[in-house]
Amino acid sequence: MRQSNQFHIQTVVDVEHSTISVSGKERSDLTILSYMVKRTYARLLDLPSGIPLPMLDYVEERRNRTHRIVIYKPQELLQGSDLFFVGFVSRAQDQVGLSILQELHRVDKLLVTEVANNPGLLSYSSLEVHRGRWYNLVLLRDYTAKQYFRNLSIHTYAAHQLASYYYLWIRLHNGLMPGGLLSDEMILQSTKYYTFHCPPMWESNSSEEIGDKVYE
Repeated sequence: MRQSNQFHIQTVVDVEHSTISVSGKERSDLTILSYMVKRTYARLLDLPSGIPLPMLDYVEERRNRTHRIVIYKPQELLQGSDLFFVGFVSRAQDQVGLSILQELHRVDKLLVTEVANNPGLLSYSSLEVHRGRWYNLVLLRDYTAKQYFRNLSIHTYAAHQLASYYYLWIRLHNGLMPGGLLSDEMILQSTKYYTFHCPPMWESNSSEEIGDKVYE
């Protein structure tokens, strides 16, 4: 692997929210995340009994968009208990190397499988609303379940190494859903803004070489 000598600058802004501090962009994000919640709930109601878990499903949306929904614990999602949510909103760079795209897909598949070991993870869904504009929603039982990701090596690799080669910016929302899926309320508690400038060039002979050290 060869990396250029360009400087890579990451701008991070951390915002704690009150009702009056939520911006227009954040409200727009919540609208789409709320729609994803409704689609997850609708899919849960149609879920056949005895289906192997986690359940991976692809729901067709308008404009030929595909909404991927992974359900880990359907019964907990239907209990009406308060839930934590993480909304990951992103914009991909206009030009991304093939090796990075291949690595991103590889890591994504690993994450879907490995996060199943998180006892507090209830569901995960992703939706591309425009080309390169992604919305990802994670529903969690409690705060401890959110902390689990910080100790997951593949998640750390994706967030701290791979992200800078793929994303132009990220908005990371954290919040609470009183009453869970049975309610229509998403309370935004904090948002972190990540902006990536002058990403370094990354060349590799094989996508499998990228990130191998994660598992050492």
